[in-house]
Amino acid sequence: MAIPVWCDAVSMAFDFSRQLWVVSLEDNREVSRHEVSLKPAAPGKRAAELKELEVDTLVCGAISRPLASAVAQAGIRVIPFVAGSVDEVLGAFMCGRLADPRFLLAGSPPGARRRWRHGQCFRANRSRNCNQQR
Repeated sequence: MAIPVWCDAVSMAFDFSRQLWVVSLEDNREVSRHEVSLKPAAPGKRAAELKELEVDTLVCGAISRPLASAVAQAGIRVIPFVAGSVDEVLGAFMCGRLADPRFLLAGSPPGARRRWRHGQCFRANRSRNCNQQR
């Protein structure tokens, strides 16, 4: 999985993020983590970079529709409108508690909370192996 980072928190806008944590998970436990520097890029190129990093889930703050679409078309699940410290967000993700309202990005679009609770956020590649993610 990947989380864009700014000052140890989830970056507010993935489109402009310069740092990305790529975290390998196995059985909902962190196996490894490394930081990747991002350069400004068009949506297709940024999505291709995530695919090259073998990311299957992107947890982020705001994300533009073109970039969200490009990432989803690359087969990567996008979980948008997330806020909080990266360690807390990662822990909540591993425990299945990322839908907790405290992790919802302030100013999210109308209905984001309702879609979040019902698991309707941008989904892609539902056939992935749930026991091993990156």
